Amino acid sequence: MKKKLIAFASLLSIFVVAIACYYSLNDSNEKVSIIHGDFAMDVTKKNEVVGNSENVFVAKVIEQVGNGNPYKGDRPYSQFKVEIIKNIKGTLKKDVIVNQSIGYITNSEGEQEFIKYEDQELLAPGKIYLFATMHDERIGWHNTVPVYGEVKISEATMTEVIKEYTVALKNQTTSDLVKRHKEKDFVNGYHQN
Repeated sequence: MKKKLIAFASLLSIFVVAIACYYSLNDSNEKVSIIHGDFAMDVTKKNEVVGNSENVFVAKVIEQVGNGNPYKGDRPYSQFKVEIIKNIKGTLKKDVIVNQSIGYITNSEGEQEFIKYEDQELLAPGKIYLFATMHDERIGWHNTVPVYGEVKISEATMTEVIKEYTVALKNQTTSDLVKRHKEKDFVNGYHQN
């Protein structure tokens, strides 16, 4: 009887610890809202992401340099200084600021809320990404294509990713909606002076 009681107490203890661990790992007070977008392209096709971007490049994130929204609306944005490793489309110098459609806002209840697209992650300093962007001359930022224009890669996969997007550049297609921006060069990309 004593052995059964010890066994039961042990199992109960393990169960309680397991439940406590589960809730401590999964009980985040952070409120997350997922936004959905209609894109002028099929964002799952690399040749369309490249064709509808002014710049495609590989860069290492140095640091977050801001967050805010210079545009009308309440969507948050986060800005990061990145160091160019390889230009695939367009020509950018050593460091640029990329603007990501993701970030924190204070909602109407006064709570911090994290706003992002599905499967999107905030850029991480020290990590390497493939970026597909549109240059905003007014502000000087390079706005990323959410999720599909901010692809985290490793040094081990960098060469293969560069090859894939170089092929996509050769086969790029630009949507009619984006072609209306006559001031932008979607064939050769934006070239930084």
